[in-house]
Amino acid sequence: MAAAEASYLVEGGIPLRGEAALQGAKNAALPLLAASLLTDQEMVLTNVPRLQDTLDLGRFLKLLGVTIRREGTRVAVNAGTVKQTVVPASFNNRTRHSLLALGPLLARFGAAEISLPAGCPIGDRRFDYHLEGFARLGAKIEVLPNRIRGRADGLAGADYRFPYPSFSGTLNLLFAAALARGTTVLRNAALNPEVDDAVACLIAMGAKVAGKGTRTLRVEGVKKLRGVRHRVMEDRIELFTLLCAGAITGGEVFVRGGSLSLLAAETAALAGAGVDLRGDRSGVAVSRPARLRGRSVATAAYPGFHTDNQPVYCALMARAQGESSIRETILDNRFAYVPELNRFGAGVRVEEGGFLCVNGRPGQIARIPGGKALRGAQARAEDIRGGAALLLAALSAAGQSQIGNVYQIERGYADLPRKIRALGGRVERKPDEGGGPG
Repeated sequence: MAAAEASYLVEGGIPLRGEAALQGAKNAALPLLAASLLTDQEMVLTNVPRLQDTLDLGRFLKLLGVTIRREGTRVAVNAGTVKQTVVPASFNNRTRHSLLALGPLLARFGAAEISLPAGCPIGDRRFDYHLEGFARLGAKIEVLPNRIRGRADGLAGADYRFPYPSFSGTLNLLFAAALARGTTVLRNAALNPEVDDAVACLIAMGAKVAGKGTRTLRVEGVKKLRGVRHRVMEDRIELFTLLCAGAITGGEVFVRGGSLSLLAAETAALAGAGVDLRGDRSGVAVSRPARLRGRSVATAAYPGFHTDNQPVYCALMARAQGESSIRETILDNRFAYVPELNRFGAGVRVEEGGFLCVNGRPGQIARIPGGKALRGAQARAEDIRGGAALLLAALSAAGQSQIGNVYQIERGYADLPRKIRALGGRVERKPDEGGGPG
């Protein structure tokens, strides 16, 4: 690992015990920050996690002239001060969610130009559904080298069916439709709870949206949206990570604020593997028997098994008795973390699956032999969830481990080492020596 990058030093083999509270959902907070561009009035978001990604998107919005004030997890955003719709080419765009500014900018200002979205190197995450939908609403879109430029002389409602229930595509077109003339119908829309959270916020702002929680969203465009105060939902991906952390270490953890209703497919997989889960209105408790059983899963659009959850599940299954597998149907490079996980002795094999992911690329299957006594290792996080999988492996492994490039983990988890320490784990963050983003 590079000498200057921040890292986590982990002492493994300690069962985690105690209580942890959930952060606000990264995948709900980022779209809502982008949605602030829809109104010239102040939007106040609470329960916003302080992450590298939320900070990066804040820097992106400030380049447009948006005013942002942060106090802990409270973020006040005012896009009434927007001065331009073009983000300078010199801006180092490190977050994919900047793409969600396109819909609001086109709807409110009729123009947008941003750098191509970045994010985790986990596969080809197509955004052609966004562009097709904008064109259906009347926008003219150009994809230039490293840039996306859009123009619209007033968006008009239209009927658009997603070829696949795209999460970010649903949000971007929903934002655009909120200020478009007439009625927009979005069919085969994503069912993710974070979409429901965005719909609830938009309705509070004065948007007219019907069909919340269904595959068909009907939006009656309005001329203006107002400011709002909205609490971001809890992070269901962090919930799954903490539940797996308790299970992989053989501990007993209670996650306050979590709900198993948001993790139906994952809950079934954990229960089938022998993990004991008990949930009520206050949160979720997890414990596991002495022996874990291998249980195979396939990723799918919500309410299926979330692709973001499969890396930490893979780490958990490395400790299970009996072989298991993960069939990745969403992203073609999602198993990029496996070589690093195998440094701990997981022995995972990745094979061509003989099918195509939803992005049109060849899909893969991870074969997990299970029953491995993991050992401490040095590894490097290449993406958010793969990095979390490495941390779980290190917590379960005998001896000491070091995980580098934790900037990636911190894009999605707000001070995860502190939460692990509160549960009795031993994780220390070693800062970078060069002042980099980690």
